Amino acid sequence: MNYYERIQQAVDYAEAHLSEPLRVKTLAQQAYLSVPSLYRLFFAVTGYSVQEYVRQRRLACAADTLRTGGATVLDTALEWGFSGAESFTRAFKRAFGVPPSVYRRQPFARPGLAAIDVLKHYFMEEPNMTEDYPDIKVLRELPPVRVVTVCADGPDPETAAFSILQNWYEHSGLNVQRDALRIYGHDDPCPTPENPAYGYRVYLTVPDTLTVTGDEVQAGTLPGGLYVVCAVPDLTKENPGTTIPAAWKRLCKWIEQSRYEADVTRPGLEEHLEFDGSLNHLNGMDLYMPIKGGQAHGTDL
Repeated sequence: MNYYERIQQAVDYAEAHLSEPLRVKTLAQQAYLSVPSLYRLFFAVTGYSVQEYVRQRRLACAADTLRTGGATVLDTALEWGFSGAESFTRAFKRAFGVPPSVYRRQPFARPGLAAIDVLKHYFMEEPNMTEDYPDIKVLRELPPVRVVTVCADGPDPETAAFSILQNWYEHSGLNVQRDALRIYGHDDPCPTPENPAYGYRVYLTVPDTLTVTGDEVQAGTLPGGLYVVCAVPDLTKENPGTTIPAAWKRLCKWIEQSRYEADVTRPGLEEHLEFDGSLNHLNGMDLYMPIKGGQAHGTDL
């Protein structure tokens, strides 16, 4: 499953257990992610930290309970995971502008945070493709994102490119978790039968406000647009030379049968999902194939 689906699984589990004690470790297990990666990717996808999302959803459910039921403020607080009426009232007033005792009497009180549907927000349906390709999704058009990038070549260009990026990152003032960083890469240039040598370009997303200094990396923009996405299944450090090409071939077969065509003006991307605080890739990869169109093949526009 791609990382959007992983976050959706964490959201679904949280939604089903909002009235119970929840541990971030359990949500990470539901998403098949480490705890640090869940923190980073959850914020990148939803705009909320894990704890803030759960808190806001509990408050929203508590607000519904107050408006529709006869429970006391204390009973409502305890039902939705708060330690007591006092802490609940403080959190509630911050979220809704009024204490819970007043909120229940306001007929037009504003609603709380609704449950987030990650897949509906980020993906579009591709008719007649889901049964044969349940693991491949069309990502809604994404905006461009600011990045720093570095390209390296040689016998092991991926390692070389990451090493340069890591050295720059150590002095950048960035923080993997705080800044919800994401790492992408692609072959540059791609190997061919005539020329098997290749390079690798890696991108690190950075805040728009960051001043990029140093000669090791270049500031730039990763183009947005439509992408079709799939995860690389069963990826380990020992088998990337077989599993990654197989996943790209599967994406190409999907495009041949879909309403889309590959957009050769933009690079296909590999997103490295789990990495540590020093940007070492640990596990997981999603592939992004740029696409265009959307009309059925063989028809006039």
